[in-house]
Amino acid sequence: MKKRIIVMVLLAGSFLFAVNAAAQTAERTYHTVQNGRIKLEAMLVVPAGGAAAKAAVVFVGGSGASNVLDYAAGFTDRLIESIYLPRDIAVFYLNKRGTGKSMGNWKFGSIEQQAYDLLAAVRYLRDLPVIDADRVGIAGHSQGGWVVQLAGSLDPRVAFVVSMAGPSVMVREHDLKRVEIQLHCEGVEGEELNKKVEKRDRAHNIMIFVGKWFPFFELRLMSNILPFDPAPALKTLTQPVLLAFAELDSMVPPDQNLGRLNEIFPNGLPSNMTQFTTPKADHLFHITDTICFDYEASLAKPYSEEYRRFLAAWIDENVAD
Repeated sequence: MKKRIIVMVLLAGSFLFAVNAAAQTAERTYHTVQNGRIKLEAMLVVPAGGAAAKAAVVFVGGSGASNVLDYAAGFTDRLIESIYLPRDIAVFYLNKRGTGKSMGNWKFGSIEQQAYDLLAAVRYLRDLPVIDADRVGIAGHSQGGWVVQLAGSLDPRVAFVVSMAGPSVMVREHDLKRVEIQLHCEGVEGEELNKKVEKRDRAHNIMIFVGKWFPFFELRLMSNILPFDPAPALKTLTQPVLLAFAELDSMVPPDQNLGRLNEIFPNGLPSNMTQFTTPKADHLFHITDTICFDYEASLAKPYSEEYRRFLAAWIDENVAD
């Protein structure tokens, strides 16, 4: 028994050493991806050694003005680089319009626009000598999950798709459920809760109509994204797809999204798709014991090792040589 424990400790230590070494020796270079007249900031992280032409993953983040190069403290380190780089897979971070040094304004965007920007980044990578053009995949978190689902359906040549806490419901349905859970966590219940959710639903109609004519604040964005439905994209994905959820995710609750997947695929998920729900994890895949999400409190908690192990195993099976 002692020998077994010692071996496990040594293996774990060796893996952590390999992870740290891969991150420290990787080459980081800034790039500009162009889609029409828009120039987008990106950063390429290439692991040292290994194949001359490497597989790669393009990562896009969630909603709002978040800079993907400084995304949710520790997220890209623990859930992106420490998983992909040791497997000789390059990482390409893409900043959406209006974030970092990218041109444009994310408040005027849409899921479709972000998907086309993402595919521009994929095409850019395919032209780089250091990248294997046939092994470029995409990964997105939260709203970025919708983006990668759509982008993967638009370009079957995309090698793989990883949707991390990416909804499978319409944006409008997602927002109503998010508000319902938030109100519940604030202590609102019963008829009062129902009335407030209904009020939010009526506000959606106003946002959709007004946002088309008055692009102020985030009205144009909401008008553009609220009608989006990922079902057509999910039905046409042909490459390996990982749909990862978190058990206690208040933003993308598994019960709602798995229910929608059952509606889209009544005979079960197609063979190219894998679904995994991380136990006792929140929207950022941090360990938690409550569905009531607190961003600052979440950052102080560890990332789910169970999700990291599952993601690594899935990549080994579907991506890595």
